[in-house]
Amino acid sequence: ALLLAVLLGTAAWAAVRWAVRLPVFNFRAIQVEGDVSRNSVASLRANALPRLKGSFLSMNLQEGRAAFEAVPWVRHAQLRRVWPMRLRVRLEEHRPAAYWEARTDGADAATEASAERALVNSFGEVFQANLGDVEDEDLPVLAGPPSTAASMLQ
Repeated sequence: ALLLAVLLGTAAWAAVRWAVRLPVFNFRAIQVEGDVSRNSVASLRANALPRLKGSFLSMNLQEGRAAFEAVPWVRHAQLRRVWPMRLRVRLEEHRPAAYWEARTDGADAATEASAERALVNSFGEVFQANLGDVEDEDLPVLAGPPSTAASMLQ
């Protein structure tokens, strides 16, 4: 009796895992909301969609969030499943507050070769994005190790 119960439980578990992967449970639409001024639909489709895995029932929302947050200019993404078969994505984009020249510890201003250009957002977080997308050319330029960005911005 115990062996039969284990076999039935295993079969039921396998059937459920198979069923949630059926095409009928695929997302029908992905609705993007929030701050999307710097990311087009094409940019989000090219950068985030290939990294999304799973269906309405099986997708890991933390992995989905990471896929959207890997897109340039996206600071934070919040994902929710919405019936029927939709994924709602709310985005918050970085707001550039300064240009950033990341230097390794011990590098001085004369060591330009060791500097890497990036941006600092209004939260003091260094992020990579296309510098040509920055509309405000009057942003200050800060430099130093990345761990000092937040304190330098204040």
